[in-house]
Amino acid sequence: MEKNNPLSEMMQESMAKVREMADTNTIVGQPIQTPDGVTLIPISRVSFGFGGGGAAFGAFSGGEVVGFAALAGERLGSRGQYADLALFYVSEPHRGRGVGGALFRLACAAAREAGAEKLYISAHSAAEVVAAYRALGCVEAEESDAHHAAAEPWDVQMELRL
Repeated sequence: MEKNNPLSEMMQESMAKVREMADTNTIVGQPIQTPDGVTLIPISRVSFGFGGGGAAFGAFSGGEVVGFAALAGERLGSRGQYADLALFYVSEPHRGRGVGGALFRLACAAAREAGAEKLYISAHSAAEVVAAYRALGCVEAEESDAHHAAAEPWDVQMELRL
């Protein structure tokens, strides 16, 4: 059973908003089924907070949102080389089961298709979060985004070459 805490509650609210957006006008691509029954659904044309060119992906199990990833539409970096991984979350019971990796790969593919060279991640500084991103191939960012660094000064600024 997942513990309730302010971060968990905030993420549950965010996941509920993602679920509300997932209607027949926003689903693009084919759903992907993971071996343990989680369905990954590409969601696109998201308008709140992501701007043009953004993309979102949801993971659903038993009709509930269990994870999501979202790319902001605005590019980052001195040459616009970064796509911004604005949101990335997997609920605790689904961690370590391939859901996060599958969502991350979908976000990377969308960023690559949009012409980005790299994915930019402003990662929470918790050791397990940084370790998870490193396991996905991320390294410290060559360029730090001033907006992300100011908004979350303790975050670790990371990137992934696409």
